[in-house]
Amino acid sequence: MTNNAVNPSDAPDGPRPYFIPAGMEFDKLPGELQAAIRAVVNPNYEEMVLKARPGVERSAGMSTSFLDYLELLCQMDVSQSLAELPSGFHLSGEHFEKIAKCLRIKGAKDNSLKLLQRAHEFRTRRPPPAVVEAPWQGPPSTKRPVEPNLGGADTSLGDEDGKTEDC
Repeated sequence: MTNNAVNPSDAPDGPRPYFIPAGMEFDKLPGELQAAIRAVVNPNYEEMVLKARPGVERSAGMSTSFLDYLELLCQMDVSQSLAELPSGFHLSGEHFEKIAKCLRIKGAKDNSLKLLQRAHEFRTRRPPPAVVEAPWQGPPSTKRPVEPNLGGADTSLGDEDGKTEDC
């Protein structure tokens, strides 16, 4: 994206990530959030959704860019709550719950990225070499194969005169 291009999130008429409400006044968001949306969410949305192939890649890209946005909001929430701590205080259970939420979002995003990677590998792999089949030889034989007597020893069940015993 060039410097003079309009970002999807703050474009009045342009493409906008579906998860960012149309009525949201982008310029009234905190500066850090605006910068993070422009630096992370918008480029990822453009690459993984707008430029993606239709189907699995685009769907996984939509999930990933949505999770980028949620992760960003979650991280800002954790940062805000940590900034409100007086110096010398320890993290509370509420802080750990917020951190755990961020990590769950991160895990979901990692799974979505793995799906994107597998879809890309599937589309770009080389086709297997053509298999040359032998001409049809008829149905397989149901007879047991005859084993050759390579040792020269007599393997018959007969006696010395060649007569067989009745069992």
